[in-house]
Amino acid sequence: MGDNKKISELTQIQSLNENDEFIVVDKSITNGADAGGAGKTTKVAVWQLKEAIATSGKKGDQGEVGLQGADGPKGDTGSQGPFGGQGARGPVGATGAVGSQGVQGPTGAKGSTGSQGVQGATGPKGSTGSTGSTGAVGAKGSTGAKGAVGKSGNSNAHLVLGGSSASIDSTGQVITKTSGSSSAWNAQAYSRNSFANGVYVTFSPDSKTKTFMLGLNSDPTKDANYLSLDYAWYIHSNGTCYFREMGSDKGQSGTYSLTDIFSVTYDNNTIRWLQNGVVKRSVVIGGGKRFHLDSSLLSEGTITSMLSFGPMGGEGAKGSTGAKGSTGVGGAKGATGAKGSTGAKGSTGATGSTGPKGSVGATFSYNSSSKVLTITS
Repeated sequence: MGDNKKISELTQIQSLNENDEFIVVDKSITNGADAGGAGKTTKVAVWQLKEAIATSGKKGDQGEVGLQGADGPKGDTGSQGPFGGQGARGPVGATGAVGSQGVQGPTGAKGSTGSQGVQGATGPKGSTGSTGSTGAVGAKGSTGAKGAVGKSGNSNAHLVLGGSSASIDSTGQVITKTSGSSSAWNAQAYSRNSFANGVYVTFSPDSKTKTFMLGLNSDPTKDANYLSLDYAWYIHSNGTCYFREMGSDKGQSGTYSLTDIFSVTYDNNTIRWLQNGVVKRSVVIGGGKRFHLDSSLLSEGTITSMLSFGPMGGEGAKGSTGAKGSTGVGGAKGATGAKGSTGAKGSTGATGSTGPKGSVGATFSYNSSSKVLTITS
């Protein structure tokens, strides 16, 4: 398609043929396709115009061209033709200025703290001093004759043991309830010796069919009942072991076997219940306490296969605080906070200027006398 031009700018045609077409505005139709307030825009061929306006018979052969006559007087100005169709839409006006920026949304929530950095590397180890020269090896002496087998030792020989309806054998390891039936807590074995500021008792059960309690007590001669025991293990014939504290039940450790070693220790600050060297429960009671070995026996017969009671070192003084380690590597950056809410909408920009008015459409007029169709731009 060619460039847009006004009708006045178009080249005038020199001759017409039957199939040439004209644009016609039908004023009687203002609605529908290609119609507007000024009428409906249609097209018509030259031959159609000729048929529509012809009033004579078949056209004769064209005569010779006569001499050009003198110019006639200027005719009156014809009436104004109908308004042409609406011109093409002018270009869009320039975009208005951008509105001012909306207010900033509130700050998002603070991200979670990153994980702690890894510990700084340990400083290099100092160099080892030089090794002294090895002394000469002395001559190996001859093996002496094997000595006679000694009697079984008694790790509790230092103790002064007592009891009621119970006995402790010559090895100091085996406690036995000798009388009183198996339905009452009416027998005990205890030490008249006591130790302060650090003490332990260790034992193993002889059978899983016996029920008894054994541990540390500050007043063993009060009675044989378990309610007077301060800190003890409760070994039950159902195969479960429990914690006892000041005559009260404090839960269970679980099951046990005959090879298990039970201990109750006091380090001048904390009481601990241990099973096979593993701390199962602990309670802080402070320093300066003194305890005896004590027990309360329900079942008759042999109770323990191993027993030991004695002093132990107390908790040492607190050491000075070590030097502060080097700062670890910084933790990972915390997660980004939630996005703030959208700022208020900016004001609307100024309206662009109106585009230029489109050119006026062409005007058509037809002279029925001269049978001439005039197009005026």
